[in-house]
Amino acid sequence: MKTPKFNPKLFKAVLFDMDGVLVDSMPYHFISWFEVLRKYDIRVTPGDIFEREGAKWNEVIKFAFKRDRRPLSPETEKKIFEERRALFAKYFKRYIFAGAFIILEALKNRGFSLGLVSGSSLDEAKKMLPEEIYGLFDVKITGDMVKRGKPYPDPYLIAAKKLNISPSQ
Repeated sequence: MKTPKFNPKLFKAVLFDMDGVLVDSMPYHFISWFEVLRKYDIRVTPGDIFEREGAKWNEVIKFAFKRDRRPLSPETEKKIFEERRALFAKYFKRYIFAGAFIILEALKNRGFSLGLVSGSSLDEAKKMLPEEIYGLFDVKITGDMVKRGKPYPDPYLIAAKKLNISPSQ
């Protein structure tokens, strides 16, 4: 079977994840999850966290507690989230992957619409991305804007809708 030839005219937009794609933030996500969950005698590995990259924060907590057969109250869930957010802010050092701005700007200059689709919150995206990158995106869909986050396609479908394009474009 022959692979179809790529036709850029079929595409109108490019959607980007943030963590691990534009920003090297995954090590900071891991260490903040590791430290906060350790207080509850729950151990997570980098694989546990990286496999759930893009998932909503409460899904990560529920995974860890369920895996270790630990009870989880809504109050504890909220407390863990706030502690993890504070630890992430404490440790995070911005490192934008080399070439990210150049690629985004080149796509924009070629007429593509750009969408940011991240499991992080909108506040985190604003803090993590420099304004010259953040401002290139026509739409921003973050974990706090959707009911079902990644790995469900919902955030991407919402971004396509807001860009007035079909998902195939």
